[in-house]
Amino acid sequence: MSFLRQTIKNLSASPQSLFWLFALTHLVLWTLIPSLSNQNLPLDVIEGYAWGKEWLIGTHKHPPMQAWILESIFHLTGRVKWAPYLTSQIAIVTAFWAVWRTGRRIAGEKVGLIGVLLLEGVVYYNFTSPEFNPNVLQLPFWALTGWSFYKAVKNDKIIDWFLCGVWAAASMYTKYSSGVFLLVLVAALLAHRDGRSRLKSIGPYLSVMTASLLFLPHLLWLIHNDFLPWAYTMGRLERNSAPYSSLVTTILMVAGQIIALLFAIFLLIVIYDRRHAPERPPAASFDRIFLTFAAFGPFLAMFFLSLFLGYHIRDMWQTPFWNFTGLWAVVFMRPALLPNDVRRFAIAWTFVFIAGLTGYLANETLAPYVTDKCKRTIFPGKNLTQIVTNEWQERFHTPLRYVIGDMWPTGNVAWYTDDRPHVFLDGNPRISPWIDQNDLKKSGGIILWCIHCGSRPEQRIESENMRTLMSHAEIQEPLTLKRMTFAKSPPAVIGWAILPPEKMH
Repeated sequence: MSFLRQTIKNLSASPQSLFWLFALTHLVLWTLIPSLSNQNLPLDVIEGYAWGKEWLIGTHKHPPMQAWILESIFHLTGRVKWAPYLTSQIAIVTAFWAVWRTGRRIAGEKVGLIGVLLLEGVVYYNFTSPEFNPNVLQLPFWALTGWSFYKAVKNDKIIDWFLCGVWAAASMYTKYSSGVFLLVLVAALLAHRDGRSRLKSIGPYLSVMTASLLFLPHLLWLIHNDFLPWAYTMGRLERNSAPYSSLVTTILMVAGQIIALLFAIFLLIVIYDRRHAPERPPAASFDRIFLTFAAFGPFLAMFFLSLFLGYHIRDMWQTPFWNFTGLWAVVFMRPALLPNDVRRFAIAWTFVFIAGLTGYLANETLAPYVTDKCKRTIFPGKNLTQIVTNEWQERFHTPLRYVIGDMWPTGNVAWYTDDRPHVFLDGNPRISPWIDQNDLKKSGGIILWCIHCGSRPEQRIESENMRTLMSHAEIQEPLTLKRMTFAKSPPAVIGWAILPPEKMH
């Protein structure tokens, strides 16, 4: 603790240095801990790698940005275990940087630093951050969009409006819910005279045009594919028509976000000392409008969607909602930031940071000993891959080109084998348009399905095309594989079949 106090003392004159120390510490430790504790990559990462190999412009679930980045990282680093975890933390630190830059502009370096340090108390920036998925990827692009938007309105410079359009398009390439944040920023623009005055300049229109042109290829893909992701989205947006169900769902949604913000609220209480008068004047009026809209607008939109339409909004969908919340809190509450307050905050923040790392490590390593939930990070993906790949190559002496069936086992095999086969998801050509059916018949492949991948046995649902493929396949004895833990977890049970190359039929 004395080292911490000395570090704070040495760097207190340079909040910029302290920010970079914080960012580097977060980046290194939140890359290292998951890399050491997780025995298998998480589901969304496995899925992203499966799609990334195909360089898609769209998928039946999400826009393709996450898959593009994962594939790019693969070509840079190979199949190293830490690469997707590092990628996730680069996204988190980029969000921190954009929020910090915004905070410096609005309230000065020290206040901006406290505003971003508060985010370490939000679970989406630590506990759930190692799984690099579209939710995590939204964080930097929402923050960058907000930062450039704020500068554009304040300065009315062409470069800021242009960058705002670039980040807006990038955010839409991560997940469609980014549109909510963009609508919130439009509302903030219209809600204040400074924003409305910018409508007389070319800037806002340049931003819209830039974003539209960059997003156009994906929009054309959506049109050509009858807005395929819409079916997936509506399937995930569960709606209950029972009496009072929407009220209950909304209360649970709010409770979930309070829990997600709990440590940030604790840190805010620690730094706030109402006995001392604020040392700073209130922020400019547009600054307050921007921070309020950016911090709470997306959440309020989901709140009303849940309350009035009865949709169940999942907690993880709200990952990027809180980028500017810490900054909003310090700007509006204006803590005095006296030496004792800062010292108390530093100690509490260190506790929160260590608690997050410790909690994550305990959850990944000890959870199998105290619960029957079989985490995907202990799934025997490498063992499964070795068995089926060896069997294929011993029989046919050719690389495995196709794996067919459930995303989880097929994605694992596609990632862990050096052959990197194409994934024919559920044997469904509509959601796997990259599959060449003629080449599949010629090359053959391995069909995989989950019998007991998770905590419970899974019901198998076959498409007509899958039944056709199975009629030509040689069904093997199911594989019973020990999970990657010393705990007494139930084994993973995987069904599989070999679809021989056409000439071998």
